[in-house]
Amino acid sequence: MHLAFVTPSPNPVGGGSSFNAGLIPALRGLGATLDICHAGLPPSGVPVIDGMVLPDLVDDLPALVARDAVVIVHHVSAKAGRDAATRDAVREIERRMLPSLRRVVATSQPVADRLLTEFGLAPLLLPPGHPVLPRSPGGAAASSCALLAVGVFTPRKGHDRLLTALSRLTDLDWTLTIAGDDRRDPACASGLAAQIDTLGLQGRVTLLPRPDDAALDHAWRTADLFALATEWEGYPSGIAEALRRGLPIVAPGLPSIVAMVPQAAGVLYPPGDAVTFGKCLRRTLCDRALRTELADAAWQAGTALPGWDQQARAFISILEG
Repeated sequence: MHLAFVTPSPNPVGGGSSFNAGLIPALRGLGATLDICHAGLPPSGVPVIDGMVLPDLVDDLPALVARDAVVIVHHVSAKAGRDAATRDAVREIERRMLPSLRRVVATSQPVADRLLTEFGLAPLLLPPGHPVLPRSPGGAAASSCALLAVGVFTPRKGHDRLLTALSRLTDLDWTLTIAGDDRRDPACASGLAAQIDTLGLQGRVTLLPRPDDAALDHAWRTADLFALATEWEGYPSGIAEALRRGLPIVAPGLPSIVAMVPQAAGVLYPPGDAVTFGKCLRRTLCDRALRTELADAAWQAGTALPGWDQQARAFISILEG
């Protein structure tokens, strides 16, 4: 099988980079031949188009249809970023292109729901796979709790809300690391640094913008609790990794998170409820035994998530269908 992946440029800011980084080697491991390009349509192979770059190929739509291209959509209108006018223009292009293609793949149920509601499409569903990861042993200090939040530095991820909630819990012994890409919204990234100073949390909170693999792995291995105040998630990849590493979770009860996190593995609060969020944080920070119980359940749930080999086989079934 010869596939031609068209993906965003190297070192992308978008949400599909980790998906491509997992799927492509797994497909090669199953014997597929892959070409990868970041601009234009490759001359041969079945085109596999990252949804972020689909609008760049609008002039190639007849060729995409003729070659039975596959489009993988991680977020609707992802190429537009947060600019409303650009988003409308991109959405019009997607509305023109997507219904013409036979195989549209969504990487999460919320994205699939949006494609159905906004475009009248019923896409195929292929969530990400997951690498085998070691269980996080946690921080070294028995009396303290090391919190970790992982997610791109944008308002949607709610890192500012997490900081506000924790600023009211300074009577407890905790530290927080926030790791993520700061290129999507530089103003948000600088705002987080300013907020830490304003709240007087300089000694407790560490920002890790664009951490390398070693720094991020260290953050995961030394964490005791994963916390996120996100307002919307397609596929909650940070939550999934927390489960795979056996970390207890405090997060909003968004549909995609509720579907992934068993009740025994995390403390979920009503989305947008800042008071309950603070109470959930206090409860888990104060109760080490509870965190241990949640961590054991998280580890069990994480082992049940599919690996990349399994998802690569599912993708081949889509191609052969």
